[in-house]
Amino acid sequence: TQLLQSISTPPTLRASVEQVAVSLGESVGAWACYLALAPSPGQTPRLLAMHSRTGDLPTWRSIEGASLLRRIAQQREPLQVQAGGWPALVLPITNDDQAIGAALLLYAQASTIDIQRATAAAQLAATAIDSARQVAQLHLHAEQIEERTRLREIQVSRNLIRGVIDSVPMGLALIGNDGLILAANRALSDLFGFEPPALVGMHY
Repeated sequence: TQLLQSISTPPTLRASVEQVAVSLGESVGAWACYLALAPSPGQTPRLLAMHSRTGDLPTWRSIEGASLLRRIAQQREPLQVQAGGWPALVLPITNDDQAIGAALLLYAQASTIDIQRATAAAQLAATAIDSARQVAQLHLHAEQIEERTRLREIQVSRNLIRGVIDSVPMGLALIGNDGLILAANRALSDLFGFEPPALVGMHY
């Protein structure tokens, strides 16, 4: 439940995954958790979040994280190993039988690693991550719709202004500080036998 609640209002997908890494590590008694996600199905997971209770974290390279991820991708079963001298557990993160990432958990020396509990926690993490991705996708769609609406409003405003300017019977031009024409109306362009856009860029 804590894992699912951790992504209820995520500001970003990365922040959500970082919260999941914290919850996953703490729920299984690990002192450090590295969480990697695949950008899309079938791709190699990439490290996205890491958390430590102590604030001290071995580097991803020193624990050979990338190599361990490749091993877990091939067998899709929890893998108990030594990583950088620490007892470790590598867990596949799967959702609907589809691999979406992996978690690397580091434990204190002489710790008892409960693989069954960790596997169950990894399943909750997968559900949380999938939910976070869906929320992030909804935010992205909302931003895209907002941007399209904004661009449409700008275009409508431009068309309206163009219509008003073109309806003026006298020649009008908008001229920049450098003397170049930025815009011209129909009355002005007709005097020279051009279309209005053809005057743009000419010196007054």
